[in-house]
Amino acid sequence: TLLRQDRNTSGDAMHCVSTQEKPSRKDTRHELVHKPTMRYRNIMGVPTFATLHHGSCTLPQTKQMRLRWKVAQAAEIRWWQNYLNKKDKEEYLTWKREYWKKLVEETGVDIQPDDTIMDAGCGPAGIFLLYDNQPVTALDPLIDEYEEKLPHFDRSEYPNVDFVTLPLEQYKADQPFDILFCLNAINHVSDLELCFDILEKSVSPEGVLVVSIDAHNYAGFKHIFRLLPGDILHPHQYDLEEYQKMLTDRGFSIEKSLLKDEQFFFNYYVLVARKNK
Repeated sequence: TLLRQDRNTSGDAMHCVSTQEKPSRKDTRHELVHKPTMRYRNIMGVPTFATLHHGSCTLPQTKQMRLRWKVAQAAEIRWWQNYLNKKDKEEYLTWKREYWKKLVEETGVDIQPDDTIMDAGCGPAGIFLLYDNQPVTALDPLIDEYEEKLPHFDRSEYPNVDFVTLPLEQYKADQPFDILFCLNAINHVSDLELCFDILEKSVSPEGVLVVSIDAHNYAGFKHIFRLLPGDILHPHQYDLEEYQKMLTDRGFSIEKSLLKDEQFFFNYYVLVARKNK
């Protein structure tokens, strides 16, 4: 499998390949081997599949894509078990709250006490950790498995949070949200176009969407990566302008494009977008 680093805004970096010589971080999902060339490996021995892209922003659903998504979810929960195995729960959650607080400050998003918030792709320690006194909806297909297999997550500790165990593709909001976070999630979905449609429908007029992306730096490599056997956890290969267009085509205005991390092939951005009236 061709793998690349996913600059997770949670600080827990996803399965990765380093493409440049850089110092390792304190809290990463896998210890990086920092070499200036790409490496190939298979996550946990799972099979991989080629991804076909049609047009600039369309990826049709296939049995192959759905199978890849299911395999990726199994790899995800196993990774969390290994990652959190030796971490003290309170120390870890304190660190995560501070990380999220700093990120929100960087986005400049002004969150009011009466704002409704969604954390799409929340994981076991998502940005919902920050908001104890207002309603939050936290969505993840692995919520039940997190609670069953991870001592660091117990949904009863967050009485203000409505946890929804669904993939984003199947979610339908009862009411749109004032603030919607989708961090380290959109690059992992099965149906990218559908998920952006659902995010748009889930944000209220003049509401804010904060979404993180891995974006290609070079058009040539982007097209090569689309033809190669894909990273099982990152089936979508787009550049910054294409991701921004996915938002503006759906009635959002881009307020910020925060460059959070740079690599040779991919940069990691957090986009702040406001939905037009």
